[in-house]
Amino acid sequence: MVIEQKEESKSSQSNHWISQREKILNAAMMLFYEKGFDGASIQDIAYASEVNKATIYYYFENKQALLYEIASNTLDILINMAQKVMNSGLSPQNKLKRLIFDNAIWVINHPRNATTTLLESRNLSPKLAMDIVNKRDYYRGMFCKLLEELMPKDNSRYIGSEIATHFVFGLLHSLPYWCKSDGELSAREVASMVHTFISSALCIPK
Repeated sequence: MVIEQKEESKSSQSNHWISQREKILNAAMMLFYEKGFDGASIQDIAYASEVNKATIYYYFENKQALLYEIASNTLDILINMAQKVMNSGLSPQNKLKRLIFDNAIWVINHPRNATTTLLESRNLSPKLAMDIVNKRDYYRGMFCKLLEELMPKDNSRYIGSEIATHFVFGLLHSLPYWCKSDGELSAREVASMVHTFISSALCIPK
């Protein structure tokens, strides 16, 4: 009985720790999205998350640690989704379609995560920023690999896969600015349009 009570206590403490961190991270992400990294203070985050500043510093070393975790978690989610696609038995064409669909739908439904990661990561220290850049490049590399395989080889007429990847991500990164999850078009409809546009522009065979 005593052992069971101790286990329940540990579980409760663990759940509280996770809940507090998530609450603080969500508040920080909202404020970084609305005010930018420089415009949001630790006091602002404390007020939005309904904790005091000391509690924030208990869970996170500083404001950069909050930003790093938001960006790192966002890229981890996207990488994990992409790895499942790359490891699937789909054809290269369908892998590219799935990658585009998954990315487009996710950033439309999570504009704060996507925009904060894209725009505010430049405020990280060189060491933390490099980790984010490495994750970003690894993620983009999966797209680049497929584009290299699928794009026509006549380089006199078509751009290379690396430049094509930059164009693809330029389009995907723009989605949170104009496409809303509750807008006239559904996230899946927009994702389908993005895939059609990219495939047509890059002459990807069907």
